[in-house]
Formats: sequence, structure tokens, C-alpha cells
Amino acid sequence: HAMVRGLAAAGINKGDRLATLVPPGIDLTVLVYACLRAGIIVVAPDAALGLGGLRRALRSSRPDYVVGDRRGLLLVKALRLPATRWSVNDLMQGDQHAPLPPEPSLTDTAAIVFTSGSTGPSKGVVYTHAQLEAQRDAVRDAFELTRDDKLVVAFAPFAVLAPALGIPSVVPTMNVTKPSKLVAQTLADAARAIDATIVFASPAVVATIAATAPDLDTVGRSALQQIRSVATAGAPVSPQLLVAAQPVFPAAHIFTPYGMTEVMPVTMASAAKLGRGKLGRAKLALVPLLVPLVFALANRCRASTLSSVPSALQPAPCQHRLMPTS
Repeated sequence: HAMVRGLAAAGINKGDRLATLVPPGIDLTVLVYACLRAGIIVVAPDAALGLGGLRRALRSSRPDYVVGDRRGLLLVKALRLPATRWSVNDLMQGDQHAPLPPEPSLTDTAAIVFTSGSTGPSKGVVYTHAQLEAQRDAVRDAFELTRDDKLVVAFAPFAVLAPALGIPSVVPTMNVTKPSKLVAQTLADAARAIDATIVFASPAVVATIAATAPDLDTVGRSALQQIRSVATAGAPVSPQLLVAAQPVFPAAHIFTPYGMTEVMPVTMASAAKLGRGKLGRAKLALVPLLVPLVFALANRCRASTLSSVPSALQPAPCQHRLMPTS
């Protein structure tokens, strides 16, 4: 709420576009959720796009404001973007007794995120609040999350979503532009810090974790043995990679959700099934993961998108907003 009031004091209001050039961490998380609460549209370019990709993403999305750390603001200045620049620290200076703005509606635009650029120039994808909430619910159901779970997020796009899942989460010390540099011991240290039960990592991270696992100390090895579930996504995943990761997480169910920036997750396949050349799980998982996202699109378009979905599979309306309560 302090950040929400700081945004208002800076003249950043509902419907404005705000680009975030802040590294993953507590500052970025607070900023994004403050924007969602205030109805400000988050423009979220991925640092992994590189300088040219960031330039195209920012110019095409035309943000009204850019909030960043020192390096992010220097980048914006070099790109000569016609946007007002703010330091993330300066936005905590608002009147903390000022009233909060009204909450946005489910059909309001919440964010503009970008495709990876692996199949061509990165493109912006518009999300409404309803779509973000449905995505959260789909991830929660796919992972079978409970209040006792704790999550290590070694995949930058999910670092911000993690708090909305309602469980503790931690981002390991890593360079998000070079995820393959994250070694097993660093991941284990993050897992041990919160007694993690779930890991979400990119395939590049999982490959390095498997390769550097022999260097784990006894405490780190024990921390990874407590993980019950590992998910990897964001790039092509081979059955061999999933099988190679299994000895590092001996108690874990290892799987790969599939989707795309426009709609994710769509389906999911397990290491055990892929390792045996069987894709039955992926087919069975398709409808349960897709239906919440169909609901979100129906909310956005106010169309009869769910009319062809069996009534038993139609989800109830969202009861929880994707916003912090304090």
C-alpha cells in the first residue's frame, strides 16, 4: 500500500503504462503488485531479450513511465524513450495517509508481457486481470499446491507470480540473463533457506544443476532431497534432461508444463511418462489446465466461450484477486 500511494503521488494513475526495469527481487515484486492494485498497466520486458530486444519491446509498447534501478534508468536514457523516469526507491515517498484508489475490474488491462523472441522478434501480449487470476489458479492446480508448500523460483517470469500463489517463495542468487550459471549448490542454499518443497526452473538451469550436483555438500544434497516437485519450462525440454535431473531430486515428481506467452500453462507431461515414451499424462492433463484459461477469455470478451465446455468442468468465478492484502 505504501508503494500504491507513492505511485499516486508521482502522478501515475489507473490506465497508465509503466515499464519495469528492476531486477527480480523484493523491489520488483512490490512494484508489480502495487501497480496491479492501482490499475496501472505493467509493461514487463524480459532482460533475456538483450539490448536490441529490450529496445523493440519498450518502443512498441510505448510506456508512459519507466521505473528502474540505476542500470535500468541508464538504459532508458541511452534508448531516448519518451517516458517519465522514476527510481523505484523514490516511489516509497508518498503520503501514507492518502486514500487508496479504487480496485480495477477483472476486464481491465493488467499487464503487457513479451514473447521470448525464439521464433522471430519478440511481441507484446496483453493480459487482463481476469487472465492473470486464471493463470494463477491453473498453476496452483497443476502443481497441486497446499499452504504447506514453499517454492524456489529459478525462472524469472514466475518470480513475480509466486507470491500470488499464497505460499513462501525465494529466488536464488542468479543472473537472470545467464540462468545456466546457476549451480546446484546455490539452488540448494536457496531451498534450505525456506525448507522448500517445490522448484520451478528453466531447462538451462536444470541442465546445470544436474551437471554440478556432484559438487553439492551434505547439507545442500539433503535440502534437494526434500523437494517433492520440480517443474521446468520456458524452452524445449528433452526426456533425457528430465531423467538426468531425477537423481538430484530423488523424492520429486519432475514434470514439464507446456504453454506459450499468450496462454499458459496448457498441458503437462511427467519425466516418468516421457522416459518410457508414453505421453498419456500430457493428454489427460490438457482439459484441466486449459479450462481456467478459457474462463478468463470468456470474462474478457463477455462471449459464450464456455458454452461447449461440460458443466462439470466449468470453474466457479474467481473469489480471490491477484493483489496483496497489505
